[in-house]
Amino acid sequence: MSGHQRATAPVWTWYFPHPMDLRRALEEYTAFQDGTLLRKYGSDGFRVAVDGHGNPILGAAGEQILEADVAPRSDPESIAEAEMHAAQRRSEIDTCMEELRRRYPHWWRLIDVYYRQGLSMEPRGWVVMAALLGVHKGKCPPLKRCPASPGDNRTGLGECERHRKNHCHWDRDTFERQVACAIRCLFDVHRVRSERIS
Repeated sequence: MSGHQRATAPVWTWYFPHPMDLRRALEEYTAFQDGTLLRKYGSDGFRVAVDGHGNPILGAAGEQILEADVAPRSDPESIAEAEMHAAQRRSEIDTCMEELRRRYPHWWRLIDVYYRQGLSMEPRGWVVMAALLGVHKGKCPPLKRCPASPGDNRTGLGECERHRKNHCHWDRDTFERQVACAIRCLFDVHRVRSERIS
């Protein structure tokens, strides 16, 4: 992109080079909607360690593992720049979601409900969304921990027995594939939009 094009490009644009980057931005968007910022978790230079899907990594006793937070927290310029970039990512996602809504309303609904409305942060959020999509047909028993839900870390509850026949794991796998397809479609919309702007 030349200097002239960069100067005339809208200030609220952001380029995601890979669908995985877009997925991380959607997870960050969810955390923003929830009123938290992932970079501010923890204290004294530590933050909660997360896996590739943004789920907290747990120790042997079920406690959250902390890792060193290398980002400078107290530098106001760094914080302001990070928050501006996060706002640019959210703005780009919102703009691309409008185009996705016109083209693929079913994928728009999945991303909107699962990420933008915060179901991805709920222990059984995928179950609710998968049931809406018709992927998960079984009934989850109340007050049981779901072994197919990586974020279901509730202690003191018995484990759901449905997973023994692999129903929930298959449903979870199918749902994850649908999420990947939806994110890929949103990424394609973003890529076309980026080519138009540059």
